[in-house]
Amino acid sequence: MSQYCSRLNIRIKEKETWQKLQKVNFEKYGISQKFIDDFAEDYVIDSDWSCGESSLYSLVNSIVNTVGQDIIVVADTTNIDSDVYNYCVYYIGGNVKDRYFTDDSPKANMFFETNINKIEAWLKYGGFRIYDKELDLLHSYGYMKDIEKKEKSLENKILSNNIDHKPKYISKINILVPDLDEWKGLPKNFFKQNGFQYCFDIADAKEFFKNYNKKSLCIENGFEIDPKKMMWFCLRSVCIDSIILIETRKNTKSSKTECYCSFPYPNKATHTVFDKPLKANISEVEKWLKEAKVRMTPNKKKILEQCLEEI
Repeated sequence: MSQYCSRLNIRIKEKETWQKLQKVNFEKYGISQKFIDDFAEDYVIDSDWSCGESSLYSLVNSIVNTVGQDIIVVADTTNIDSDVYNYCVYYIGGNVKDRYFTDDSPKANMFFETNINKIEAWLKYGGFRIYDKELDLLHSYGYMKDIEKKEKSLENKILSNNIDHKPKYISKINILVPDLDEWKGLPKNFFKQNGFQYCFDIADAKEFFKNYNKKSLCIENGFEIDPKKMMWFCLRSVCIDSIILIETRKNTKSSKTECYCSFPYPNKATHTVFDKPLKANISEVEKWLKEAKVRMTPNKKKILEQCLEEI
């Protein structure tokens, strides 16, 4: 039997938020409802709680969907029966996000080297990318005062999901090209059609890619889009030599993780399904492909080398 050690920290400011929090079914996740009996600004579990990865994500998602935007939630779990790792789930504005630190990561010991009570230190240790909307919420709680909003870039042109509705999918995508000139072939309205308009605040794709100096367009923020429609759109719009990776799961309590992968020649997507989120980030292409069980032929390896070759 797996031995999970899990932690949770919920930060609120208003009594009205606490009243909404009482509607969350904590007992379903092994937490007594007495945990939130009285109004407080933070609710912390730092010991004697066991929660698996999929249940932890489901709990945080349930809290955010029930309470709304004005809340901060950080949580993590590890399995002491396996190699050292840490699985993190957090909401600091925008979307619920998750991250795996595997045994070969320098942050694999995050569970044992951080204090869940200290949210700012926890976030900084994890090195999570923080967007403008998230900074607004963190600043309102007195966190991350030393970090200012960044100038417009691809990352903060990503639109956050509206928390007032429940997104059907939570997806990540990575598009890789062998040569930077391939980006110039994208249509001007690439970010304004077929679902991308819900993900990006970019009016002119050609103008944006003029100064784009990466072979990878990677979005790990977790956005709402139908993965099949996204893959079909990318196969028709992006250059023929591109590699397209998509990781997605339906926003339900017991959802599975689906992985889509397309290599050129032929440009046809493979599809695999897993019970849990992948440990590898979609930006860690070689690790992700291995964990997603993508069969790598000599031709695929050659194309991948071209896409990963430094500029």
